[in-house]
Amino acid sequence: MLDDPDPPVRRAAAWLFAVADRAGAEQLLTAPVDQLGAPDPVARLALAEALLVRGGDGLAERLRTDADPAVRLRATPAPEGEAVLEDLDAAGTRIGGPGSGVTWRIGTVWGDDPAAAPALPTLRAAAEQSVRVPTYLGDRDEEMHEDERLTAAVRNTLRRIDGLRRKGPGSGGETA
Repeated sequence: MLDDPDPPVRRAAAWLFAVADRAGAEQLLTAPVDQLGAPDPVARLALAEALLVRGGDGLAERLRTDADPAVRLRATPAPEGEAVLEDLDAAGTRIGGPGSGVTWRIGTVWGDDPAAAPALPTLRAAAEQSVRVPTYLGDRDEEMHEDERLTAAVRNTLRRIDGLRRKGPGSGGETA
């Protein structure tokens, strides 16, 4: 399944393999990429994500020097400096993996992405008004706590967006 022609299938298979056989998945991930039977970049990134989520035994430290920029980014908890921009640019749309819906284009963080721009006023209004998200958790206190958590997350996201826009590329603020 790791060699399926469909990237989302390879990605899902890599996650399943990492859960079923951690040692085998780690061995496959850390083997030379030019070795016969080595996973393609899509499956390799998915293996890295699945193994890193589960933690363990210094894998993150070893992957921070990986040849694949997308794997390096996944293994680094708080990437900093110009190397991050180079890795992001090199990783391109693979950063989220095919099928994940996450992409990266140099300049998107600091610019107004046309696709995201219409959502920002709604996010700002929701954060200012503490808009209630309808949830049913069976307990009013839990529901209120969840509302507060979601509102805090929206406010934090907006602060980060604003911070990145203020700093922008080339101003030394690339790591916000």
